[in-house]
Amino acid sequence: MINTILFDLDNTLHNRAATVRNYASVFLSSFQHSLLDLELNELEAEIVSCDEGGYAGRLVRCERLLDLDIWAEKPTRDDILAHWLDWVPNNPSPMPALHQTLNTLNDMGLSMGVITNGSSESQKRKIRTLG
Repeated sequence: MINTILFDLDNTLHNRAATVRNYASVFLSSFQHSLLDLELNELEAEIVSCDEGGYAGRLVRCERLLDLDIWAEKPTRDDILAHWLDWVPNNPSPMPALHQTLNTLNDMGLSMGVITNGSSESQKRKIRTLG
């Protein structure tokens, strides 16, 4: 009999792709003074590509963003990293029907847990925000 279900966080409970797409508009607004003229959909595609679903790693993602031909004046890698860490963990998009699914499993009396390879503090903020 199954009594416990374990979930991965990113792309199971947390819709990382949606979060990264949402982040693009915040990024555009925050770095607008440093960016060349580009459309939001172009920036979304570039950020999603640089992120590689989270597998690229924080510093690699930042370096890839800095290497893009989108900058009139490049910020520092630390500026981009701080911006990402300030916004993304605090604004995760839930997967469709997340709360309904978790409530159903809870009503069935199942224990649930999360396994993740992301940084502890960042992942904890996502979990708290997702509810």
